[in-house]
Amino acid sequence: MIGIDIVSISRVENIYNKFGDKFLNKVFKIEEIDEIKEITIHKRRIERIAGRFALKEAVIKAFKGDIFFKDIQILSSSKGAPICKVRGKIVNVSISHENQFAVAVASIK
Repeated sequence: MIGIDIVSISRVENIYNKFGDKFLNKVFKIEEIDEIKEITIHKRRIERIAGRFALKEAVIKAFKGDIFFKDIQILSSSKGAPICKVRGKIVNVSISHENQFAVAVASIK
């Protein structure tokens, strides 16, 4: 199954600016939040949040909605590529940013 999602980076920025940690805690696990907060440049932090949010949406679509945000963990490899685990299982994923959008694809067998 394949899931794809695209999100407006400015929309995610507005949500983050309004709700801050409340938004992060609803969508991300503690380890993911720690990794996000390590990014000190605001624009890069927002792009990371938007990309990871889109990826979680793509994974949920690939699983046909049978999972929730907190069932999905996305961390970075030593080279910065996203590593996605769902209930301990590795999921093939990709994230890209273009202008004002973040797009993500997830593929499960």
